[in-house]
Amino acid sequence: MVGLLLGLCLFLSASICTGATLKKVIVVARHGNRAPNAPVPYLCPNMKPQLEEFREPIFSKYGAALSRVGLAENWESGNYLREKYGYLLPEGSYVNDGSSFFFAERMDRNVASLLSLIQGLFPEGTGQPGYLRSRPNIVPIMTTMHKLDTLMNLPRDGPCKPTYQRDRKRWEAEHIPTLRRKQHALLSKISAACGTDLTEVKKPLTWAIKNVADAFSFARNEGLDFDINATLSHETIQEFIDLSHQLVTEELFGRDEQVTYWMGRMPEVLLRLARKPSTQDSTASAPLRSTGDRLKIGVFLNHRELMMALAKMLQIDDVVKQDLPAGSMFIFEVYSDEDSDESSMKMKFWRPTQPTPQEKYRGGYVDGDLLDHYGLGSATEIRPKICEGKAKCMWSDYRQALQRWTRRTGTWEEICHAKATPFGPPEDTLVNDDDDDDVFMSPHDHALHSILFGSSTVRSGAVQDSHHPAAAVADFGDDSLKELREALETALKSRGTMGKVRAQLRAEIFNTLNDTEGRSEQRTCLVCFDWPLSRYFEFNGYHHSLSTFTAGKSNNLRPDVTGSSESGTPEERPFSREFLQQEIGAHPALAEGPMPLMYKLVPCRRVKGDEGSSPFTEGAPPSPSAFKVAHHRLEIALDLS
Repeated sequence: MVGLLLGLCLFLSASICTGATLKKVIVVARHGNRAPNAPVPYLCPNMKPQLEEFREPIFSKYGAALSRVGLAENWESGNYLREKYGYLLPEGSYVNDGSSFFFAERMDRNVASLLSLIQGLFPEGTGQPGYLRSRPNIVPIMTTMHKLDTLMNLPRDGPCKPTYQRDRKRWEAEHIPTLRRKQHALLSKISAACGTDLTEVKKPLTWAIKNVADAFSFARNEGLDFDINATLSHETIQEFIDLSHQLVTEELFGRDEQVTYWMGRMPEVLLRLARKPSTQDSTASAPLRSTGDRLKIGVFLNHRELMMALAKMLQIDDVVKQDLPAGSMFIFEVYSDEDSDESSMKMKFWRPTQPTPQEKYRGGYVDGDLLDHYGLGSATEIRPKICEGKAKCMWSDYRQALQRWTRRTGTWEEICHAKATPFGPPEDTLVNDDDDDDVFMSPHDHALHSILFGSSTVRSGAVQDSHHPAAAVADFGDDSLKELREALETALKSRGTMGKVRAQLRAEIFNTLNDTEGRSEQRTCLVCFDWPLSRYFEFNGYHHSLSTFTAGKSNNLRPDVTGSSESGTPEERPFSREFLQQEIGAHPALAEGPMPLMYKLVPCRRVKGDEGSSPFTEGAPPSPSAFKVAHHRLEIALDLS
């Protein structure tokens, strides 16, 4: 019996030792509760007293500001991350060491939401001393760029906007007539209470419905009067909010291709951040080594649509049956398994606390103790459909889910007929830059910026060396021929052999494609041009170009040519310079001197065009200055060919 217990203890101990270790957490969050959009006072003028209670500038074009409840919701999100995962970060105050990053979509409410979340994660009083007595943590954040967003808001603020607008107009043309007819009774109730006929506004009906429904939802979540002085029942308002959510889901995500462009680059970025690093952390012998494991917590803060698109791609249908709560989060826990070469992942859905309307109103607008009512938010594990029935959901499962989806729909670039324009510093200048005036970027920062700000496709200048710290997270891991080619190209460039390999490859391709049958009558003419051009390459030391050219042409010169040397120079001349001069009927003086015949032919052609006569067959050869002009023009011609 004792032996059995001992064996059981050893088994449990081994299971614990060989278990998964949490390495990092990646968060995709929604902004908190906010004030309604600026058009609401015109769409629902009878709601004006309720809108004024937000005490936000709703009546200008700067509406939709984060509300007090919204600030509390995002603060609670950060506080949850601190309590649950704070041990992953360095102790004490915030340290800009690459262990965390914070990225917001550029709209004000998202930036404010992220700042509030950071206050929960790094609370006041824990910052570095010597600045302010309150010791706040000053944490840098990143945001997207106007009209260049391929990560957070691609359809509305990126290159997919034309496709997005076209899809919306097509849906509206097909469905709004039916919507007017089927929802006539509900729309009439809401219009009467608001004081404006929503079906008569100049904008699309779905736009009007969403704006007013959001106003009801945000006012209710704020603890304010949302029933327009009891002119609408709460059941009617909820029915209207549900209708709005249904319309948004159908209009924006009705086709799988729409889900793809709403996700943008985010799934690829998440996978690259979560991939198990291939390099080791800093050691005593290598104290400056930086790896992907340096990242512990990363936060993306955005609108609800991105989270809805991710949930649809992963087929987590229960999450998006109703509108996502303001301040909610998708949390991706990334684990390192000793018995696996890849990371395992857990996905959690976090909802903020929902105090009563009375508690929200008194805490936010009367007593000022709103945060006292927050701290009971809940996190529930959710599993993508591809992981159902599996003990663990691996990194490759998430990648397979994305690949299956995009194979069916195409990539967002293909759907939108667009291409990502990388912004931020060029990747190749961040590590291999000798300019002392530039700000140095550490390898882990370079890796992170390559992922966040780069294009979807890994560029040839990106770090791909498996021994380089940035490679741990910079490689998305798509085993495509394109990425393999780019990785090989980078390795060859680093060894200085790319030029020679390119020349040899071009020569081999030429030999494969070059069918010499039926061309015997063309060979004499080709020789008259091929040999002087080869001589030009040889004279100027263009050995790689020469090897490519002669490898494809040597068999066409003459049967007595035996081939070419490693440098590309023909081992045996097909004929003399004098023979070529006679063959083409050039002036005898052109065959004299060490200069390649090509130098003399090109300026002759130029002079003929300028003066109406040509020394090609009469007169003396051109002057040395003409050789320089010819050399320059010939180089330009070769570069363009």
